[in-house]
Amino acid sequence: MRHPGWDLAAVAVLLLPALVHAEDYQILERGRSAAGGVLVNMTGGARTNRPIDPSRPTLVVVHGINMFHPYWHYTVAERYAEVVAGRYGGTVNVLGWDWNADTLPGLWPPRVDRHAVEQGKALGQALLNAGVDPSRAQVLGQSEGCVVATSAVREMRDRTGRAAGRLTLIDPAWGQHNLLFVELGATSAAAQVQHFWVRSTSGFGREAHYPGVLNTKIDGKSGLRGYLKLSHLDHYNALRWHLDEIAAGR
Repeated sequence: MRHPGWDLAAVAVLLLPALVHAEDYQILERGRSAAGGVLVNMTGGARTNRPIDPSRPTLVVVHGINMFHPYWHYTVAERYAEVVAGRYGGTVNVLGWDWNADTLPGLWPPRVDRHAVEQGKALGQALLNAGVDPSRAQVLGQSEGCVVATSAVREMRDRTGRAAGRLTLIDPAWGQHNLLFVELGATSAAAQVQHFWVRSTSGFGREAHYPGVLNTKIDGKSGLRGYLKLSHLDHYNALRWHLDEIAAGR
């Protein structure tokens, strides 16, 4: 089955000069991140070495494939940390899984997916080591990060017997649905599974027809024009839409 997420890979090298900052929610920034799978505490909107407060709910954010490494890196978790801090102050732990330097082990999609599953197992163990209560955690993944996030909640469920409170998937490639919802058993690993997908030529998802999955369709606004400015692909605009929803308290 064709992997729609690789539409982006096909044009990335040619259009790299067009990868510029958005006016808001800059989810890609210039510079190298050497992290190959590190859990970072961003509670309050900025990176910190402090341990989390286990009495608080926890949001975990996982970015997708970084095919622009080492020239650019994802700052998705940073943007969520800022929005959550603005809305809720420091009452919610915000953690980011930084795997910018180790997202692309090759160009064969099944190999990439298997690697993301292994990253998710490492994330699940890291969350437990950090004192995160799965039942009070929302684990959010974007694009390939959806595989990491789902694997992480699966790992926590298998190790503790406790399901994650919520799993949020933002525009995973439709070719990954079987992996997410059947092989990894998303709905048995999380009490609630949210699936946001974009209806657009520059979005990569489709509705997920699996019991227990809460589907939300996001109307794209860039369409094909998104490929001329990669940071404005509707695949990424889905993140901006979700950040706006959090900022508005929805």
